Amino acid sequence: MSRQRPSFHFLGFCLGLTLAVLASPLTGQNKSPIDDEIKGLQASNALFSEGLKEFERGETGKAVAALEECVRKMPRHTFAHYYLANILYIQKDYPRALSQMELSLADYDHMVGLCDRADRLKLDNMDGVLRSLQSVDDMTASCRDARSVDFFGDQITDKGILLQDAAKRRRQAQEWMKGHYVYFYGNILFQLQRFSDARRQYEEALRIDPRHANAYNNLTAVYYLFKMYPMAIEVLDRAEANGIEDFLNLKLKEMVYRAAGRPTEGIFQEDFPPGREGGPAVMRFALAVRGEGSTLPPLYENGYLVFDAGSGQVVLIDPGVADPRIRDFAADRKLEVKAVLNTHGHGDHLGGNRYFADLFKAPICVPKNDSDYYETKPDRSLRDGETFEFGSLRIEVLHTPGHTAGSVCFLVGDCLFSGDTLFKNDIGKVGTDDERKIPKLRKDMIRRIRERLFVLPGETRVFPGHGRTTRIADEKDNNPILK
Repeated sequence: MSRQRPSFHFLGFCLGLTLAVLASPLTGQNKSPIDDEIKGLQASNALFSEGLKEFERGETGKAVAALEECVRKMPRHTFAHYYLANILYIQKDYPRALSQMELSLADYDHMVGLCDRADRLKLDNMDGVLRSLQSVDDMTASCRDARSVDFFGDQITDKGILLQDAAKRRRQAQEWMKGHYVYFYGNILFQLQRFSDARRQYEEALRIDPRHANAYNNLTAVYYLFKMYPMAIEVLDRAEANGIEDFLNLKLKEMVYRAAGRPTEGIFQEDFPPGREGGPAVMRFALAVRGEGSTLPPLYENGYLVFDAGSGQVVLIDPGVADPRIRDFAADRKLEVKAVLNTHGHGDHLGGNRYFADLFKAPICVPKNDSDYYETKPDRSLRDGETFEFGSLRIEVLHTPGHTAGSVCFLVGDCLFSGDTLFKNDIGKVGTDDERKIPKLRKDMIRRIRERLFVLPGETRVFPGHGRTTRIADEKDNNPILK
């Protein structure tokens, strides 16, 4: 018996029906009571989006109106309660902010469950659509219609893969976000002078997200406030062990160390004598890079003066800000700055370029593949493998792309200036917003670190763009990402 070919209108009807099915996650069978809540969530999300948009615009009154209407339609809308709490916190209405955050956290896991259920229903519906398309394919004798069905089936399959990836990323983000919500709850308690309760929330936030820098800062502040200095130092040590020292409030760290009677040298400035005879000396400056309009503690970036003690000739690496300490140090030591070098083109590493280039009459030298980051053309583009000399300083350029396309490291004697490629017990973040590309780019970045940097002698000192110094041997043995 031959297959009956459906009409063009019938096939179009099937495809149109498929699109309608995919537009709603609630068309499957075996609905549970939670599905009605998902409908409520969908109905309220437009209001939530409107409230969030107005919040970002600074239209507080309009944001509150939309968010309050959102929670009226969906009383357990965790995210709407959180933003209402934010607005009340800004207005210093801490008791009402506390009530909103209690509602938000009480339903956080429930909200995550709703999102998971919605994702599963969408995927189930896609499976149903694929089965329906197979039935259509079985009924058609037309090669053209069959190709159309196959093409649309491939689109549905691709959409399902994208949805699975998006759901995975959403779950990961929500795990991190819960730590932030708990941290913010601690901030409200802190403002209400419920310090013991705030401390517990900060600790919980760090249990959820051990890399939450502001939770470390605020927990340290609580211990400092009550003169519990050993506990404050333990928190700072934990933060450093988790590789986020550059996000800590170093002014607070200095206050804690001074109160505890510990030396404060090296927190803001650190002197490294030559590691071997004839090798370079290094001065590290922790430079406070502040985002425009930000009220948060600054990000600390390492700027380095690398100098030949014999000739007094120096290169300045990654001056993130125009910090006068660099100028004063060079003047006191009678050093001659011969060049300003950048390991890569991110703003937190080049913010002081022009100031120091003009001050010292020195050229700005940057990685060739990062030249697009610069508003004005640099004086020199650096290529992989090239070397140049100032006095006895011999500088070799090692191209290590990953954090940016042009990222380089500078090898000067027994010192490696690794920028944001290699840190103590960590590596830099891969520089792409396309999450599908991250695994491969990260794998390539790790391979390059092993092939280009781990072949250096183990005693090579590593001076990273953020955080403390390390050695190649230590990173081979201890870096959890590179083992």
